[in-house]
Amino acid sequence: MPLYNQDYLHDYFDTYKAHIFLMKMPTNEREVSMKMKRYHFFIKNFMHPNPIIQRIDQLCWLVLLKVHDIFGFKRNKEFDFHKASQWGSLNNDAIEYLIQHKNSIVKKYALTFCCDEFFISSELERSPLGPSIMYTDKLLKCDFDGVSPRIYQDSDY
Repeated sequence: MPLYNQDYLHDYFDTYKAHIFLMKMPTNEREVSMKMKRYHFFIKNFMHPNPIIQRIDQLCWLVLLKVHDIFGFKRNKEFDFHKASQWGSLNNDAIEYLIQHKNSIVKKYALTFCCDEFFISSELERSPLGPSIMYTDKLLKCDFDGVSPRIYQDSDY
């Protein structure tokens, strides 16, 4: 159920056609280091239905993270990362930019963890389109029950 009617939404976006709308999410250097600056092998079976395969996969993942710590290995050191919801509103310029740079983006974010929350805002912030980003929390109403989005009911309005 939309919080605003269609006319309001169309007027709003027509007013800000050149802008990119993202919802900034809190993060810190530890999260960025853990998710974006390490290789995350063994994620494919991380939540496997077979508990033995799942546990082996998780243990291998943890061992590899420990190896990163012991040797001080980090990737993507030269990049700043920004976290935003993967739900946003991108204009044509932003979409074209992301498509044009697809290969380098895929390479940079391959084997990272939860990159959907980082790649759009990080790549666009580094691009010439950075100044057109508007961070707002007014375009998306989303609450979570644990890790799952809450499904709103009529009684919530």
